[in-house]
Amino acid sequence: MQFNPQEYYNQAIQAYQNGQLARAEQLLKELLRHFPKLDAIMGTLGGVLVAQGKDKEAVRLLEKALKANPQNIDALINLSAAQKQRGRLKEALEYLQKALKLQPKRADIYYNIANIQVEQKKVKSAEQNFKKVIQLQPKLSAAHFNLAQLYRQQSQQSAAIKSYEACLAAQPKHEGALTNLGNIMADIGEIEKATELYQRAIQYHPKNANAHLLLGKHYLDQGLHEQASTAINKALEINPNHANAYIWLGNLAREKSQIQQAEQYYAKALALEPDNNAAQRNWRRMLSLQIPSWHFTMLADTHRNKAYQEVLEKVIKPDSVVLDIGTGSGLLAMMAARAGAQEIVACEMHSKLAETATEIIKSNGYDRQIKVLAKKSTDLKPGIELAKPTNVLVSEILDVGVIGEGVLPTIRHAKKMLLAPDAVLIPARVALFGAVIEIPKRHQIAPVRSIAGFNLSPLDRFRVPNEYSTVHLAMEDHRFLTAVIPIMEYDFYQLPPAIQDDEPVEKKLHLMVKETGEAQAFVFWFDLYVDEETMVSSRPGGELKHWGQALYCFTESKPISKGENLVVKMHHSDQLISFGW
Repeated sequence: MQFNPQEYYNQAIQAYQNGQLARAEQLLKELLRHFPKLDAIMGTLGGVLVAQGKDKEAVRLLEKALKANPQNIDALINLSAAQKQRGRLKEALEYLQKALKLQPKRADIYYNIANIQVEQKKVKSAEQNFKKVIQLQPKLSAAHFNLAQLYRQQSQQSAAIKSYEACLAAQPKHEGALTNLGNIMADIGEIEKATELYQRAIQYHPKNANAHLLLGKHYLDQGLHEQASTAINKALEINPNHANAYIWLGNLAREKSQIQQAEQYYAKALALEPDNNAAQRNWRRMLSLQIPSWHFTMLADTHRNKAYQEVLEKVIKPDSVVLDIGTGSGLLAMMAARAGAQEIVACEMHSKLAETATEIIKSNGYDRQIKVLAKKSTDLKPGIELAKPTNVLVSEILDVGVIGEGVLPTIRHAKKMLLAPDAVLIPARVALFGAVIEIPKRHQIAPVRSIAGFNLSPLDRFRVPNEYSTVHLAMEDHRFLTAVIPIMEYDFYQLPPAIQDDEPVEKKLHLMVKETGEAQAFVFWFDLYVDEETMVSSRPGGELKHWGQALYCFTESKPISKGENLVVKMHHSDQLISFGW
């Protein structure tokens, strides 16, 4: 069969245009074998090589074409593309400028120049060149689209809208213009217009997951949960590996208060894209909802840490078997292990925190000594989770008012079911102290009353009444009206019988009034005896900085006068403390 150069060339160009790059390369190399000095073939072959990412080979060939014919426009343009792929933007621009001198009215050259200038952040020059492209070729949708993108990056919304609309006038099915214009319309509150644009994108591109996803997010932003779920799941049906789809399903679950479901969706997104910032941020946010924030400030309380470490080092012996209740990060369990305990069983009821504690303990090399159990200590079964009674109990299941986290029933159960009769308890006891104070800002919102002349009392239904809260007196406007007195002591070795929350015990507190004022709240704190020789306190100015103090605002305040003997009724049970008149 006779060799037909023109037929070979036509087939090569057709293959190139159809994306059959390997076939195009094969045909052009065969032609070049017959015509080794023909720069036109070199220029076209160079473009095919660039499209395949074979930059080095392309550059050698294209430079050879230019040496044969310095006015070969295709060689100049393809050389620019090769240098751009290699990140050599300055050289890429120089080749295009040479091409422009040869053919100053070619729109594609201006277009390529503008795109390089965008990468160089030469915004004004890029804008001018995109406009030149449009002047030469008004219906080139890509130029309108890229100009719109440039305007959007510069927050020039009106100009971006006009350019996206011009792009759609030239190419009504342009997916990027439809969705990006939809995003702008959603941002400026043109809800119906945005919906219509997203739906058009889906109509023209039904297999494009991004269009379905953006419509789903649009519905989510409007609170249309069912429609949002349908659209986002359609995106996942098309592309099961779309990380953003899982992020937005997570957002949807979060809005519906489905916290664990949201966490699972964010975890799926991270499995697909471990560096996805949005997935990481939202996943951490879901975890933080499950773990109280005081865990972090407590870790930084060096006085507390030092006190526990000193006592553990005093009491731990080589045969010590330790029970750590509420291990949290595993810090106290590791202190016990470092002090030489034979075995430590660490309980943590929060499963995620238990998993993290296990990871921390292993990374510090104490996993042979410490066993973490993701359950409450009251669920432990002697002889199963605990092979034998433990002879050291370490815990810190105290809230700002000591008893709110259930320390009393927990220690009672441990002493009865889990500990040896002579077990050492850390901490050993706790003493509470308090006084009546004036604290106007807190009193105003407990319960919620008139604010700025308006009755906001209906908001009080969202506040839990008759419970103390945390306050840092050093940061509050307050005034002590009475002397500080001891109000309660708990010896963990000799705990009183259980007191039910619905049958609290009343105790009358007698306080000497030191200052005339409005008795608005009772504030109290604790001295924590880690052992009888080591004490740290949450009092104002005390060592336990992260705790703060417990504040109970009286339902009704009471004017009191200096020198008066004030009686405050304290009601307490196993887990509640309240005050009143």
